[in-house]
Amino acid sequence: MSTRRNRRAVNKNRRTKYRRVVGGNADRILSKIEALKQLSHSFDLKNRFSSLPSFNKESSLVTSEDIDSWLLDSTKQGQCPLPKYLRQIRKILGVEQSSGVFGFITKNAEEEDALACHTLLSAPIPNVGPTDPKRQEEIVKKFSVDNMEAELRSNYEMVIAHLIKVQNKLKAFPKELSKFFKDYADLSWVKLVSKISSGKNGVTYRAEFSKYGLVGHAVLKRPMNATADNLFYEFMMGKEFINKQALIYPCFINTYDLYYVRQGTMIDNNLQDSLVSFSKKDIGESCEMSSRLALMIEHVGGFPISPFIDNKEKTPIERIIDDTYGFLFQVYFPLFYLGTKFTHYDLHDGNIMLQKPFPDDRFVRMVYHMQDGSTVAFDSEFIIKMIDYGLCFVGEGNLSSTLIGDVCKTRNCGSRCGSDFGYGKIHGRRNDTEIEGKLKRMTEVPPTNDKEKQVLQNLMNWPDSTKSNVTYDLWFLDIINDLLIKKYKLTQYFVNVPKYFGVEVMGGTYTGKSTDSVSNVSDVMAMLHVAMQSEVPKINQKYAANTKWKLGATMHIYSDGTPYTYELA
Repeated sequence: MSTRRNRRAVNKNRRTKYRRVVGGNADRILSKIEALKQLSHSFDLKNRFSSLPSFNKESSLVTSEDIDSWLLDSTKQGQCPLPKYLRQIRKILGVEQSSGVFGFITKNAEEEDALACHTLLSAPIPNVGPTDPKRQEEIVKKFSVDNMEAELRSNYEMVIAHLIKVQNKLKAFPKELSKFFKDYADLSWVKLVSKISSGKNGVTYRAEFSKYGLVGHAVLKRPMNATADNLFYEFMMGKEFINKQALIYPCFINTYDLYYVRQGTMIDNNLQDSLVSFSKKDIGESCEMSSRLALMIEHVGGFPISPFIDNKEKTPIERIIDDTYGFLFQVYFPLFYLGTKFTHYDLHDGNIMLQKPFPDDRFVRMVYHMQDGSTVAFDSEFIIKMIDYGLCFVGEGNLSSTLIGDVCKTRNCGSRCGSDFGYGKIHGRRNDTEIEGKLKRMTEVPPTNDKEKQVLQNLMNWPDSTKSNVTYDLWFLDIINDLLIKKYKLTQYFVNVPKYFGVEVMGGTYTGKSTDSVSNVSDVMAMLHVAMQSEVPKINQKYAANTKWKLGATMHIYSDGTPYTYELA
């Protein structure tokens, strides 16, 4: 009890001393602080000011964490209820009108309120002493309109953090958040690492980054062993080609960086000590360290489409059934326009993710601009994301063939073109012992049904990542055709796809009839051009029929290489 009395006495002395030094200014500022405390109570913001002393010369009035909590706790359904509260703060502090002070960043009133929240409330009170009268003026200066712009500039990153939050672009469009975190390059910002999944090829982790109270996520991939797919190949495809396409087509995800794990360490919350940047781009070293590589990529924050279409987790198919052709359009629009420049080679339903930009009942209006000047526009609550580029072919600059050729020339990668270090599958079946083993067993005991025959033929025509194949990526369409279109008796605009994806079919076979087959990405795009004329009204009806759905954003995707754009509603 005596300790508490002593603390109260010390605080009282501080306040008295502070008033004596600063004079009337102290009373004015302290009255503002008290008014702010009362205002926070009236807005029921969890009494954020209640635990703060009336005067603390060693800390901020309000920390950035406090403001983060306000914005997070008070923001609901993308709407910020704080403008009225913040305008009253301005009035209390004597800066009710910004007079263009914030104009160098934004002229939007709501955004200005967020900027004022951070700048006015987190400014530290200087340490004023009785022998330093010049510092008396600093307190007043901290709350003056004249100093606002300088204060904003000095706290620019924190200001932008709150600005982005108010705009609600973070969850909807993660690329804005990755810009803030500078592509998640600074591992000192990692606060938490948790395992997402584990399979025969590798393990994935979610890394949570936190900076000025703002939270972002990235995914870290690790191989299961030395012969699992070598992450150096996926890293190079991502950095040199996929990242450029991710600016144009929203279905691609970004590759950030490649690391190797220090000997004797493991993946945990302290990534700064366990990971070392693999900056040399050395193929030989990628073979030597194949089991220790770790790839940092974009966190989609969604879920695979597979549970919906196979009902393994009893996920309601009704949620996506109306979006079927919209999903196909999102996938095959970029594959068609990229043509022979890119083949995914592993495009099954497990590598198609559904990203939901908004946590509530809002959708994105997706407007695709075709080469002939026409547009195809439809609504969707999901943005399709194609993941896992470890087997892909990239023709631009002969990227794939050159890298694979260099692997074969590198002594450290062995005599089998890196097959013992995770490079076997990208050469085709001839350099992968697992594939050769399966093929041997199936040829010794010939298949007896169509499904087994299809598996055998696809093993015999295993993808070769040194070459393009405009037919192979119809794998996803084949799955959708069997498990959604046929099973749920959706309108069919084609009969089937090739049984053997590895056998490339060039040229178009689709003429617009529902009895036609599709043989490559050009056929699929021709089919979708016909299908969407009837399917767009059905898709949009899903969102128009129920008043709970609201437009969240409009996205424009272009066929001529122009970066896609989006605007919040």
